[in-house]
Amino acid sequence: MMRLAGKDARFLWVEPYYKDFDETPDATSTKPEKVAEFDLDMRDIKVKAEVYKHIKKIPVPDGKGEIEYIEIENYLFKDAENYYVGKLYEYGPEIKGAARIDAFSEFFSKATVEFTNMMAQPDKEGKAGWDKPLISLHDGQCLPIAFWKRLLHSQDPEKYKMLEGVPVGGTTHTYKNRGIIYFDSPGQARSFLSDDLKIPSQYHWYWLRRIYNEKGEVKHIVDLTSPGIRTSHMPNAVARPHTFEVNPIDAMKRLVGITNGDIRALSASVFRAVLRKRYGESTDVEYPEPEQIIEAKKDAKGILQKLNKQELEGVTAHE
Repeated sequence: MMRLAGKDARFLWVEPYYKDFDETPDATSTKPEKVAEFDLDMRDIKVKAEVYKHIKKIPVPDGKGEIEYIEIENYLFKDAENYYVGKLYEYGPEIKGAARIDAFSEFFSKATVEFTNMMAQPDKEGKAGWDKPLISLHDGQCLPIAFWKRLLHSQDPEKYKMLEGVPVGGTTHTYKNRGIIYFDSPGQARSFLSDDLKIPSQYHWYWLRRIYNEKGEVKHIVDLTSPGIRTSHMPNAVARPHTFEVNPIDAMKRLVGITNGDIRALSASVFRAVLRKRYGESTDVEYPEPEQIIEAKKDAKGILQKLNKQELEGVTAHE
């Protein structure tokens, strides 16, 4: 995206400030500092959101084997009580210290909309905080930002006038992590949307789906990914086959498959080497088990992070 937009573009990267976030400054990032706070209407209570900023260096591949490091503004969101960001990528009351995925998603979505609106406000000279903006969203728990932006603007167009007409790109990444909540009847699902999320009934269709389980029974669900895809101006998947398989879920939108900008042959060779190192030379690298993929990804990311830090500190990967 940086290469497409040009180096003059300003990128604001937002993510949750999880409890186990590594705050130690190093060659890749500075220590987060609090820069803002505001109140959010969360169901029946007011929640104070806090925003922290740090500068982060990230590698940008050029598709030809070369990497350039750029600095971006990284903003971290959390609530004052650390309830909504208690666990990294873990959700549900069965996990100690973790909020349900719908609660986390609502908090992060509303915090993002409020922060984006705040950053867009004109300065003392009347200059807007941005020119030709674009909001890019990724994965199921974050995609509802597109919906909340639209709903909050419709409810208070004066407050959120700087968000009017701002295009939103929404990318669904996975099959499993859509953020699905099951109900026994459509009435229960609608009650959850009306009573818990406080969403007016005319907007329920963005969230509702029904599926059939292995027994052929109908299950009514609220799908957190669907409102993001259905309200995004530019809905995407992560590959062409992924597009074919998930587009029927939100058939009223046409998904575009955008692959990662890497050299697939090189990525595959590294991943296979990691698999063999962890599980032995006889490992089936063409059809690894799901658990093997999970662990190999962790190893590969650790290697990449180590190499990134070494390069930023002036040490080459070969050394």
